[in-house]
Amino acid sequence: MKPPTPVSIDASRVFGLSSFLRLVAVALDTPYFGWDLTSFADCLYGGFAPTAPPYRFEVSSRSMLVSRLGYSATKDYCAQKLIRVYREISLAEPRIDSFEMENKEYFEAWFSRAVSEEGETLFDELVELLDRSDRVAEIVFLRP
Repeated sequence: MKPPTPVSIDASRVFGLSSFLRLVAVALDTPYFGWDLTSFADCLYGGFAPTAPPYRFEVSSRSMLVSRLGYSATKDYCAQKLIRVYREISLAEPRIDSFEMENKEYFEAWFSRAVSEEGETLFDELVELLDRSDRVAEIVFLRP
């Protein structure tokens, strides 16, 4: 088995999920590596990077990444997703797709929890996604 490809992330350059995903794309020398958690998972599991897995995610600072992908970033992410869902619903035929309604309910609930600073953050979701992937050998935080 080949040694894991390092994916170095400078947490001081993360300002939300989109900047995190851009840093991953740069580290893997690819123009795109997702725009939300779902597309990131698709890219990660689907092998879209020119560099083959496994990957070793090396993050400069755990506490900084927790802060940058905490409740504030989670609220922003959910708000963006809800705007997209509301737009899709408003443009749809009078009969709304059940998938759109499930997304709406999911992101409304996650947004509400984030406002109350309860439950999982983007950081938690991202780490869980990376932990579940057989393409990620490990996640290393170089500083607490």
